Amino acid sequence: MPANAKSGSAIYGTSTDRIFSSIEASRCALLVIDMQNYFVDPQYPTAVVSAAATVPAINRMADLLRIFGGCVIWIRTLSSTDESRWSVFEDHILTPQARSLRQVLLHPDHHASKLIEGLDCRSQDKVVYKTRFSALAPQSSNLLEVLAGQNIETVLIAGTATNVCCESTAKDATVANYKSIMIEDCLSAHTEDAHKHSLANFRGIFGDVLTVNQCAALLSKER
Repeated sequence: MPANAKSGSAIYGTSTDRIFSSIEASRCALLVIDMQNYFVDPQYPTAVVSAAATVPAINRMADLLRIFGGCVIWIRTLSSTDESRWSVFEDHILTPQARSLRQVLLHPDHHASKLIEGLDCRSQDKVVYKTRFSALAPQSSNLLEVLAGQNIETVLIAGTATNVCCESTAKDATVANYKSIMIEDCLSAHTEDAHKHSLANFRGIFGDVLTVNQCAALLSKER
């Protein structure tokens, strides 16, 4: 951060300490975002090279939350349908070639759209499909309904990329009045700077940033 820059807490009067003092596990969901071949496997141009290294931490966080009685939700991005079409992004931001490739590779049956190997997905977990960066954006997914059905009040954000779909979903969760926590060692971005700046921006205004170990400590306080 530049020497003369003010932090979010200084500008908005938000807390500089740990924001949430505990996590009620039974009302907590881990949202694992976009850990798909399309976003992780180096054979695809969209891959985040560092994402595969977060798999052990993601699996540990998922296992801890299950043990404490929470919910794990795997979120996959799929190509849009006529009903969910994101015209501004697809027609103006993407090139025609990128748009066509995305439609093919993120088809539900394509290898690229599948979750990567090594993730510890369990039968009791839930899967949500989204079509926009944020899983909580209008017309993106049914995540709001899923969270309401599970009586969730806190969401833990994991996956890739930190500064795109993960940050977008985490911020929208705060706006939707959920306690939102980004799990630092369960997230990845195309560059380390993008990862760090995303977390710093989020922590200053929107919610908390914790490690898996710090989350485990907060979960343990409620036992």
